[in-house]
Amino acid sequence: MGLRTWYRSTGADLPFQSPLPAHPGVAMEGYFWRITEPATGRVIIALNGVNRGPHGLWATLGFAARPAAFLRVDAHPRASADRDGIGAHAGDAFHGDDRWLRVDLGPDARLDVTIGDPLPWPHRAFGGSRVFQSVPALNQYWHPWLLGGRANGTATVDDETWELQDAQIYAEVTGLVVRLPGGRVIRLGIRGSARCMRSSTMNDGCSIAGVSSGRSTSRARHRAQHPISCPCRCPPRDATRRVHSSTWPARSR
Repeated sequence: MGLRTWYRSTGADLPFQSPLPAHPGVAMEGYFWRITEPATGRVIIALNGVNRGPHGLWATLGFAARPAAFLRVDAHPRASADRDGIGAHAGDAFHGDDRWLRVDLGPDARLDVTIGDPLPWPHRAFGGSRVFQSVPALNQYWHPWLLGGRANGTATVDDETWELQDAQIYAEVTGLVVRLPGGRVIRLGIRGSARCMRSSTMNDGCSIAGVSSGRSTSRARHRAQHPISCPCRCPPRDATRRVHSSTWPARSR
């Protein structure tokens, strides 16, 4: 094992090196995409957790949507993550990278969209965990690699088919090296870098392109030409989420 391969196997990346390729040896790398349609209030989340087990890689898959309050999760026996860029896969059930996102967790839980007009992470030296991205063997690393873009395609949610045209999209990757015994997983970095992205309690009007260091003229021009906002109120307190055929009431925190 070369020195750089060993270093990345700890979950860390050297300054000015991309944190996007898969890190060999980490316990889990989670890939997360969020699609929003402000005009309709629709939100779709797709995720793939590529886990390292004693017999190889396997996947934890998720597909959720609102206002339908729909959730489908599954465990897939096969998984892979790209070693030369961003990408997560699980057989025929999941494919996600920087250009295409496809999910098939059953006839009522499908997504097939292309990704265009991307607004990537703007900093070259470090990822979302900033300087901590280069510290080996932390318990978690986080990188919001896609701060904005346009998704076009279709989604099947329960018994509905949604046509998505220029919907907004955000994506991130999280590497979990180890959970400390009895400890908490702590995300290190600048919260303002991609604020409001993951929270289920977002306020209307927040901008997913609103990075904290958005002084670049080109990025400012991009945001002016392609405004992106998140209509992300908490889900209703009587919402019901479905996993396969089971149901349970869900309350927002």
